[in-house]
Amino acid sequence: MGHDSMKLMFADSAAEQATLLCRPAVDGTGDYEWGYQLYKRADQESIEFASSKPWSEPDQRSYYTQQFKECRPQILIWNGRDVGFFSLEEMPHGLKLRQLHIDPDAQGQGIGAAVLAHCLEQAHHLKKALELHVLVLNLRGKAFYERHGYEMNVMSMTNVGWSAVMRHKDTVQYLASLDDDAQKALKAVSPFGMDDIPIMY
Repeated sequence: MGHDSMKLMFADSAAEQATLLCRPAVDGTGDYEWGYQLYKRADQESIEFASSKPWSEPDQRSYYTQQFKECRPQILIWNGRDVGFFSLEEMPHGLKLRQLHIDPDAQGQGIGAAVLAHCLEQAHHLKKALELHVLVLNLRGKAFYERHGYEMNVMSMTNVGWSAVMRHKDTVQYLASLDDDAQKALKAVSPFGMDDIPIMY
């Protein structure tokens, strides 16, 4: 099976490079269950904190299954082992990073940053705004995205707490050129419009 590749630069050594590979998750293999268990390890603590409720196995598996089916993830391979997954969805009004989950044992090595750089490159290539959703009380995750150029926009209540749409500041310019259908799609996720999106704290 072929792999796409992304270059990963280590923050502590500009001369040192390594290759981060990705491959599509495959039905009928262990990819689905592996991904769910990684999602649980990586996100259980932040989801329980944001919702003030214990992890609900049926609810979270249902959510994960829906995400897996609707936007098939790319599995990240680092040093010969699967270390995470992400999915990038093209929509009428932009690109959406739907999932980004890194094995806790592999975090802090620049893998997530490499994925964000890859997504930003795709957004500029397609001339589309790049967005993602993050739980407002996921302070670590929110700070990570802010360091990489994302800014908070509209918020909504979900079954696990307040969630915010964050858009990359260098791609917001592409919203101005949307056609009518894309403008309608944007208003479906940002009902207050592009110039007046409220943030509630």
